[in-house]
Amino acid sequence: MPFSEADIPDLAGKTIIVTGGNSGIGKQTVAVLASKGAKVYLAARSEDKYKQALADIHNSHPDSVKAQIEFLKLDLSTAAGAKAAAEDFKSCVI
Repeated sequence: MPFSEADIPDLAGKTIIVTGGNSGIGKQTVAVLASKGAKVYLAARSEDKYKQALADIHNSHPDSVKAQIEFLKLDLSTAAGAKAAAEDFKSCVI
């Protein structure tokens, strides 16, 4: 059974974190989920990578310009980096 973007329901009111959202399939995932109404946290190691990814997403999915795509600094190379991202995220949603 084939599955496409059209099969994804409205995601308004949902919050989603996408790790590796600044490139490849992660970036495409951010674009699609945001265009479906979700608030998406694009997790990346640097804000520069986030900004470049966001520009790419807006170019490829013009409907995402009005979407909520937020930066979440995430460096999974250390446990401290992962913990810091979790704390940052918790402070944003609480």
